Amino acid sequence: MSLDTRHMAQVSVIIPCYCCADTIAYAVESVLAQTLLPSQLVLVDDCSPDHGATQTVLHKLKSRYSDRLEIALVTNSVNLGAASARNAGWDMATQPYVAFLDADDAWHPEKIRIQYRWMEDHPEYGLSGHQYSVHMDRGSQWPQLSEEINVRTLTRFRALLSNPFATPTVMLKREVPFRFEKGKRYTEDYLLWLLLILSGTRSVRLNVALAATFKASFGANGLSSDLWKMEWGELEAYWKTYRCKLIGLSTILLLIPFSLAKYIRREIVVVIRRVTRRGD
Repeated sequence: MSLDTRHMAQVSVIIPCYCCADTIAYAVESVLAQTLLPSQLVLVDDCSPDHGATQTVLHKLKSRYSDRLEIALVTNSVNLGAASARNAGWDMATQPYVAFLDADDAWHPEKIRIQYRWMEDHPEYGLSGHQYSVHMDRGSQWPQLSEEINVRTLTRFRALLSNPFATPTVMLKREVPFRFEKGKRYTEDYLLWLLLILSGTRSVRLNVALAATFKASFGANGLSSDLWKMEWGELEAYWKTYRCKLIGLSTILLLIPFSLAKYIRREIVVVIRRVTRRGD
């Protein structure tokens, strides 16, 4: 049976999957719950060492929902990390826009409709993101949204101060000139946004929370728990943009101490959080 894509958004959604048998269904169902469905969903299993559990769930999801939208499965033969997994999904994308979602996060039902239509109405922009909320319960209700969405165009200065987008908030044009750096496992998303913004891709932030994560932004489980590696990844991102001649030496010499100060602050926040939990 062929799908009628005339009333779908021209968006390919990419979800990297790694040992996510317990969470991926919720993420996928948040895609299927969109008021404006994307045209394609690409699920990339990054060689999950869970005895086929993730693969089994992915195949079940494809079988269950393939009548709703096109679902493509990609399996990496070795574990390459989220950056390479997203690139593998990007290679399979058939639509002019690409959106990213993580296997343990979810989208507001209006996410695609709002973000896609904004980008269609503003074709001069190649990259967009939005706010997200932190939920501790996957059963939480999504809030009603105002039809009036405020936006902020991102400047080079703003992008250099900190990562402007969480990856599950991003939608971009498929043919932008950069991809995630192969094999990079920390702050690979920030590096890509920097390369795009500093090289002239017009970028915007929609000031509305259209995604949810179910863990703290840092100091929790997963890659974000290793704060020093995250910090080193950010410093590497700055050096990469310097080597690409997108920023000057004076800029990077100012950014390094600022970045280290942010790292120290995060470490203090994590320590306070742990002490507070012990006190409870």
